[in-house]
Amino acid sequence: MSAKRPPNVVTELPSGIKVEYWDEVGVDGAAQQRRYAFDGQKAVSISTVANVYDKPALPAWSANTTLEGVAELRRLGPIPPMAADDLKRALWDRGLDHDSVRDEATRRGNVAHGVMLAMLRDGIIPSLGDFEPRDRPWIQAGAKFVLEEEPVTIDCEVIVASVEHGFAGRYDWFGVLPKRGGRKFRLDYKSVTSWSYGRPRQDGTADLLPPYPENLSQIEGYELGARESGMEASDARGVVRLGPDGEYDFCESWACAENFLGDLAAYRNRQALNAAGAAWRKAAKQAAKAKVTA
Repeated sequence: MSAKRPPNVVTELPSGIKVEYWDEVGVDGAAQQRRYAFDGQKAVSISTVANVYDKPALPAWSANTTLEGVAELRRLGPIPPMAADDLKRALWDRGLDHDSVRDEATRRGNVAHGVMLAMLRDGIIPSLGDFEPRDRPWIQAGAKFVLEEEPVTIDCEVIVASVEHGFAGRYDWFGVLPKRGGRKFRLDYKSVTSWSYGRPRQDGTADLLPPYPENLSQIEGYELGARESGMEASDARGVVRLGPDGEYDFCESWACAENFLGDLAAYRNRQALNAAGAAWRKAAKQAAKAKVTA
């Protein structure tokens, strides 16, 4: 790793391994790539591994978000004839393009994450009036989880790492959930923009769909890393989703360590293929250049 940008955090795990962590904003206040390292070697992030999954719904979401943005523009007034780039700029100016909507969801998730940390670690129950209206539903959902589940915190925001498998990450929460058999859970919490439901029944009801597979794989990666880091094992893992209606959903994970390791293998296979492709293209260009100059 480059010594030019010092890590934000250096932590020694119970296993004796020292992990370096660079946050999105460096100690100098400048933006940087979020990453982990130990023994001078870069470690792949657990969340990066989880993102190896294909997201078939993403193109449709982007298209629908653009259509909704255009509809909002029309509601604001007549849209004159314009080129595609000009329309994209008009959407961007008003925060209606899919990139801006995605960034807003990320910002909102960060706010909710910070409030959850304050509640679970410090016992601070927020006042909704202290937050912007656009953030309140997700904060309300988090507060409802804490008040209903009465979680007993052991640790929050803890870095874990696996030297054997070369990954690291930081889990959200570890503790006891009295309302769920008094078991020790390792949890990850997610802010969702909308709830997704299965096929409606004849009576109009439908089942709430569970978290994405990558969410369950991710929490199993944290558990695997925690155990190798010399930390206490959990009895179970789970994902807490905070919704736009002020409600939350708790889902106990049915995944296992092997699922995460399979995703890690897929991630590394893709990285190897990308590297091989880059090397092949470079060699092809050099051969073509040599042929021209021969």
